[in-house]
Amino acid sequence: MKYTHLIISMTLIGTLIMNCTISAQPVLEWGKHYGGSELDEAYAVQQTSDGGYIVAGESRSDDGDVGGNNGGRDCWIIKLDMTGNLEWEKNYGGSSVDGLTDIEQTLDGGYIVAAYTYSDNGDVGGNNGSLDYWILKLDVAGDLEWEKNYGGSGLDKASAIRQTPDGGYVVIGTAGTNDGDIAGNNGDRDYWIIKLDVTGDIEWQKNYGGSDGDYTSSIELTTDGGYIVGGYTASNDGDVSGNNGERDYWIVKLDMAGDLEWEKNYGGSGWDSAYSIKQTPDGGYIVAGTADAGDGDVGGNNGGGDYWIIKLDMAGDLEWEKNYGGSVSDIAFSMELTPDGGYIIAGYSDSNDGDVGGNNGVFDYWITKFNIAGDLEWEENYGGSEGEFARAVQVTSDGGYIVVGRNDIDYWVLKFAPLSVDIQQTNSNPELTISPNPSNGEITINPKDLMNAVNVKIFDVLGHCIYSKNEICQPVIIDNIPKGHYYILATSGDNSYTRKLIVY
Repeated sequence: MKYTHLIISMTLIGTLIMNCTISAQPVLEWGKHYGGSELDEAYAVQQTSDGGYIVAGESRSDDGDVGGNNGGRDCWIIKLDMTGNLEWEKNYGGSSVDGLTDIEQTLDGGYIVAAYTYSDNGDVGGNNGSLDYWILKLDVAGDLEWEKNYGGSGLDKASAIRQTPDGGYVVIGTAGTNDGDIAGNNGDRDYWIIKLDVTGDIEWQKNYGGSDGDYTSSIELTTDGGYIVGGYTASNDGDVSGNNGERDYWIVKLDMAGDLEWEKNYGGSGWDSAYSIKQTPDGGYIVAGTADAGDGDVGGNNGGGDYWIIKLDMAGDLEWEKNYGGSVSDIAFSMELTPDGGYIIAGYSDSNDGDVGGNNGVFDYWITKFNIAGDLEWEENYGGSEGEFARAVQVTSDGGYIVVGRNDIDYWVLKFAPLSVDIQQTNSNPELTISPNPSNGEITINPKDLMNAVNVKIFDVLGHCIYSKNEICQPVIIDNIPKGHYYILATSGDNSYTRKLIVY
């Protein structure tokens, strides 16, 4: 189902109609571990079209929740229902080291996987030498439809993948040679981007970088049809126009053909690594990662590496920057835009001071929420004494969050409930019916005792009004509602009625 999600800022209508109160921060709804007796670490998560979750990473296990192992390290993918129960699991790989970095549900309901492989057997159909990009297309049940490997004779590691509007795929990663599928190299490691058609054949490939190491981490499609790429560079030549020190954030804007439109580097005298980039509603970009110096473009440092967030305009120029952390090491690994215009960031922290409110021992998941200006709204750390590393976060359809990574040697998945919205209603007549409820996106509202014009509003869990219209005829039929939890408000004159709605 395709839809446009229009958000209209809500005006509080008064206590006779509704009163919304939003809690300061979300509450942990559930947490679950998955894995075997060896090291298993999740790197990617996405909510699926059925309301559940796909979680992907790599596994060394051959027991417990892990149904098999081809040797060494495999790609391990698990499908969860909406409450975190395991529906199915699949592992793919060969006899050597195979790792997974990204997964995305595709338009056909299946999945596209970005991975890397040293193998040349098992599920891996070939190898160009050493380490290759390895792309897998799975059906809705997680079964393999096709797999392809790409690269040259050196170390080529895919870091992220996105489906493109034409049904194909764009893959970003790092490559270190000038042979095989790689048409050029600037020296050492380059950003290497490949565009694939729907069957995985290469349509075009581009590499960008300088004479030192250039490493990508994130790619997103932009509203103009091109791509924005985030990563870091140690170069100061070739395609890289400058460097502030050891390593800088390096942001590259490409057009739809993969040609370079502009590039910018930001950082200080230390090691600065960008791990996540998103386009913002104003056409600019938000970037998150870690910085360990308080000079150059970096406005401060709390000690060790800090979460470092930079906001760029549409031309890549710096609008603002903020750093957060404690006296030890804090690494921002994944970021998502939130419905209120802010940002949620998941990473891990070894600190117990500064901006970090606590620590359970060694590294903890450190989850932080920022407003649109980059100011810290809340922060929470989760973990135990063994070490926890959060790798990915996503905003869920109910307004909450899901975070994945590793706790000790297992996948660790945390689901946070949405910010609570308390709707108080002076009249809750049971004659207001909504059907079906839960719904798949189309509902019929029948306020039986409201015979005149009826105003119908639909609010999401954050209190945003996503639908508002005066209706003359009854019943009221509304379709194309996005997945999530909602409140329906129907008013006529002095009468008003509310009901909860779930769209799956």
